[in-house]
Amino acid sequence: MPIPAFDHVFSGFEFLGVILVTAIPFGIYDLVEAMDNVESAEAAGDELSDHPRAHRRRRRQPDRLPDGQPVHQRGLYRPSGWKAMGGRIGYSAATGVMVIVLSWFGIISVLLALVPVVAISPILLYIGMLIGAQAFQTTPATHAPAIVLALTPHLAAWCKTLMDGALGAAGTNAAAVGMDKLGQMGVLYHGL
Repeated sequence: MPIPAFDHVFSGFEFLGVILVTAIPFGIYDLVEAMDNVESAEAAGDELSDHPRAHRRRRRQPDRLPDGQPVHQRGLYRPSGWKAMGGRIGYSAATGVMVIVLSWFGIISVLLALVPVVAISPILLYIGMLIGAQAFQTTPATHAPAIVLALTPHLAAWCKTLMDGALGAAGTNAAAVGMDKLGQMGVLYHGL
């Protein structure tokens, strides 16, 4: 039976210097993603702000909700994808509480061992489709090329992952096959 590992909560501070190399870029990414979620929700009609009268003053704020805030506050805001599926405030709050409880008791590892990733993928694909559709529906038409350009690195990384997997299954890799040979076949590995 999984039990909370409270003794490990502060034991990682001895590795703080090493962790900051990852934590700082991740913090920047998380800030940008949070701002993106706020913009997405506002585009879907949810005015988000940490100030009760902000909508009266039409004041825009950057990231309104830091990651360390209590779950009950973070649960008040939901991405537009959840909203489109009918999710309300309670859905986000319940999700946050469940993730915390499952993490504390180590149950997420058990669930990941029991539930195959292929069972989760359709849900993620559906949410991705909703977010992608919203990107085209709520932005000016002149911004569509920028949206498509923003997808390019992700599609290239996906293609490279598929190629690496196929080459690995064949018992080789791109370097062993040779970049020139791949290029002659139209596979621009370095470009991806």
